[in-house]
Formats: sequence, structure tokens, C-alpha cells
Amino acid sequence: MKIVTDSGANLQAQDAQELGIRVVPFSITIGGRNYRDILDLSAEKLYQMMEAQADLYPTTSQPSAGEFEEVYRELGAADGEEILSIHISSGLSGTYQSAHLAAQSMPGAKITVVDTGTLSVPMSWMVKAAAFAARNGASPEAILKILQNLRTSSEAFFTLTDLKYLRHGGRISHIKSLMAAILRIKPIIMVDGDGKYQTSAQEM
Repeated sequence: MKIVTDSGANLQAQDAQELGIRVVPFSITIGGRNYRDILDLSAEKLYQMMEAQADLYPTTSQPSAGEFEEVYRELGAADGEEILSIHISSGLSGTYQSAHLAAQSMPGAKITVVDTGTLSVPMSWMVKAAAFAARNGASPEAILKILQNLRTSSEAFFTLTDLKYLRHGGRISHIKSLMAAILRIKPIIMVDGDGKYQTSAQEM
């Protein structure tokens, strides 16, 4: 069985290589130039670019169904290879839908597409757990059960030191961003049961 994921898992390149996980990257546009997440532009390099030039506002776009279909074919889906494609929450991105459409375009292929309902570290746990289980000969049904157990037993929380990128992306209003800056409020954001962002608390 082959394991496919997207760069929303924030997997280390070494982990992906050692576990044989194929990562389909998001596209990042910054300063008028397009990069493939992780492959062309690491998180560290992106942060350095943003710190060096305050008016840089990166945008991301999900992989297309065509990109997923190409990866599935490269991994042998048309020849009967089983593929488990594990993705960032469908409540946060259309990536799951792109992967699902790609799988549907290949009738007869053994492709299972999974919505993790989360992202980042909890998602990476799920992807790596699936890879370990597949390596040890676990059945697809057993792996899906492992993923479901991890999904229900883990939560993701985030906080931000600066809200300007949320403001620029339209996720919060200018007034809210300004008030938060004045009052030194930082939201603590969680991914809820529907796989969407929700403010859990605030820190001063």
C-alpha cells in the first residue's frame, strides 16, 4: 500500500522519505512568484522572507485533481496498487475534494481518500501512523480504524503573535485586528469537530 498526503501535514522531508510517503504540495504565491510548498520553499525560508519585507502577504492554493491523478498513476494505481490518500480537513481546504475527484476519475483503482478533519501536527501523526501500519502489513480496514481513533482522540490548538495576516486574508476585520493589537489580545484557535477553525480562548 502507498501512502499519499499533502503539505498541510507539515511532515519533515526526512520522515516522508524514510516512510515512503508521497507529499503533494500546496502552491504558495508570494511577491508575485509561485513556489511549491516544502519542495521549493521551506517554512523557515518563508518566515524569513516575511520578516525581511513586511508587506509580503503569501497566498496558498490547493493541489488540483489533475496533480493527484498524476501522482496516483505514478504510484501504480492503474496497475492495482492500493493507495491511501490522507488529507487536510475539508473544512479548511478543498484538497480532500481534489483528491476525491482524482480517485473517481480512475474507475477500478484501489484508492481510499481520507479527510483527517485537522492539519499540521495531529495530521502528521495520522499520516505517519498509517505509513507504519502499512509497512507492517496492516489491512486497509485496520489502518482506517487507527486513523479514526487518532482523529477522535487528538485536538489542534494554535495561537498567533500577529493578526495582520488574518486581516489581510479577510478572516477578521480591520477593526478587530486593530483592537486586538491595542489590547494585546492573541486568539487561541482550535480545529473543531467539523474540521473548521474556531476561537477557543484569548490570551493577553
